[in-house]
Amino acid sequence: MNQNSSSRYASALFNQSIYEDKLDVIFNNIELIFNELKLKQQLYKLINNPTISKDLKERVFSKVFSSRVDLLTISFLNLVIHRSRENLLYQITKNFIDLYYQHKGVITATVTSAKTLTEVDRLAIFNKINPNGKVKVTELIDPSLLGGLIIHTGGKEYNTSVKKQIIKIKQVFEL
Repeated sequence: MNQNSSSRYASALFNQSIYEDKLDVIFNNIELIFNELKLKQQLYKLINNPTISKDLKERVFSKVFSSRVDLLTISFLNLVIHRSRENLLYQITKNFIDLYYQHKGVITATVTSAKTLTEVDRLAIFNKINPNGKVKVTELIDPSLLGGLIIHTGGKEYNTSVKKQIIKIKQVFEL
């Protein structure tokens, strides 16, 4: 149910942003809020604490964001808090960002490698993911992979890591 609710809220804000011709502005606002929630544990804990009043949550969000975001975004935040859905805010912002990228034809992917990718490797991966060039990639480093890559995109995983190959070899020899 939470996934459905967060999707509906994200979709409503997305559609209103298009209607008011503020899609790019609201996207930047939502991306800011998403990053703040991800990076600032105090803010995340505040919105998920049921003992803190709605009024206090609205005042905190207003103080933190009112000078940095559009009025539509502030109104939306107040609506979410007023309807006691603030615990869904992180997922709502994530869903909105996904809708925005889908609308703009941008393919999102997460690339995990054992070490930092070179620019040549990065460009080759980007071109494989989407030859049209519209790609938003999150790069992660995981030394335990030992080598190779794991690419998550479009609900699929492509795993060419050395770690995965070692696990497969171990499974073969255990038979």
